[in-house]
Amino acid sequence: MNCSSEEIYRAALLVGYALSPKNRPSVITEYAELIKEYRTIAGVREAASKIAGGLKLELIDDGAEIHGIIVRVNPGSLFTPTLQDFRGTRSVEERIGYGLLFFVIAAYVYPTREALAEDASSLGPRIRISELVEFARRTCEALQSTVPTEDTTQVHLVRGFDHLLSLRETGKSDREQKNLNYMLRFLVQDLYTAGVFLREADPLKAGDYIYFARPHYRIQVRTMVREASAFMQKAFDQAQEIRRAG
Repeated sequence: MNCSSEEIYRAALLVGYALSPKNRPSVITEYAELIKEYRTIAGVREAASKIAGGLKLELIDDGAEIHGIIVRVNPGSLFTPTLQDFRGTRSVEERIGYGLLFFVIAAYVYPTREALAEDASSLGPRIRISELVEFARRTCEALQSTVPTEDTTQVHLVRGFDHLLSLRETGKSDREQKNLNYMLRFLVQDLYTAGVFLREADPLKAGDYIYFARPHYRIQVRTMVREASAFMQKAFDQAQEIRRAG
């Protein structure tokens, strides 16, 4: 790698910014400058690619001037999320349920293979939690009976679907957590906090928000679906069909 120490330093700064989708070049001048260097200075690009590769990451710069560098996390990376990172104090059924809802949200945002495969840097469709809750209920009802119970590696999903379908769509109060509205709002808000979603005030409901997926989320979903079991890949396809049917 024929890169100067300064190019390696600038490349490391770039990777550091890219690791958090909350960092946006339209707000952070240095990040915008680093993206320009990544595109125009061979040494910076080579060093950044090598640093990312060593961490089992891949840098994607499509639309980077708007959204920043998108990081694809490859299997075995230190940055690969695990169930241990998410709600470790929850019951097994709840954790499986949250995992299933990740797929539900993804199918809602990307209802076709084309939508998931495209390289557009535009935002995803409008997401209202109330509409997402209704879609989640219909999707779980449709998929519950399709779990291959003879497959011991998949039978645990029955517990997840049973748990989700046992819940009310909304709670008796905003503090009640065991309902679909809370669970989906928690996940979408978490994606917003991570910088993967954007939001704006909902003109139809005071105090609520409309959410939009950034291109970073598309990369996450592609990885999630690619690494899922054969059953979950098929279930994702079925969820997309339900979304298209309205």
